[in-house]
Amino acid sequence: MNPVVINYDLAWTAIEPTQRAGRVLRPWIEPRTVELYTFVPPLEGDALRDLGIAKRYTNLTNRHSQSQEIMELPVLSINEEEEVDFFNNTSKVTIQSGVLNLEALVDDNVSPFYHHVSKLYNNRDYARNIRDDIISAKIYSDRTILIYVLFKYKDEYKWTLYDPKSKSLQKKSRNQLLDLLQCEENTERALVNADEIEELSYACIKEWSKQNNANLDDVVRECAMYLKPAHQPDDVESLARY
Repeated sequence: MNPVVINYDLAWTAIEPTQRAGRVLRPWIEPRTVELYTFVPPLEGDALRDLGIAKRYTNLTNRHSQSQEIMELPVLSINEEEEVDFFNNTSKVTIQSGVLNLEALVDDNVSPFYHHVSKLYNNRDYARNIRDDIISAKIYSDRTILIYVLFKYKDEYKWTLYDPKSKSLQKKSRNQLLDLLQCEENTERALVNADEIEELSYACIKEWSKQNNANLDDVVRECAMYLKPAHQPDDVESLARY
């Protein structure tokens, strides 16, 4: 008999459906079908809107999609069927004594998000000592100038990516963004006039505020990074004047 999990109630947290499914989602000797059902109430109507049901379900699915990047196991899937190969998807377990080095445990079978989390873990003390509202610039492989801005809006962290040429905000997944911003000790820094970074980061925040109907005065910049294409020459004269 195939195992079945039925979620009758709408969970409060994204981990609840995963915990329930975890009771039957176990590696098995042979392939088997595991049935997971989640009853979702109608998400339209004034009564449900007043109760916040639609917003609650949206938050639940958004948080689940974030946790799925680490677990790589779909529990609240919008697809009719999902095929999961446990033995190929799970990473190898390593047991050793001494100080845990997360980067040493990362391999190609681990979620891309975990690669970045491990780097943050091993450099957390250094990151905490970086002052707020810094600006930086790096060389990257694409052919278009981009400006990344991390900021706070009403005490919530937000980020956005801006293309000065098209004057538009760029959409990237979290993994794509982390890959784009990742820096190592040997990462090549770009020679960019600080005034240009300030100007473009302001344009970026202004465009985000416009698209989100946000008051520009409520936005507080945390940091900005200028992404400079490798083929673009340095403006040495501008830097000299600065």
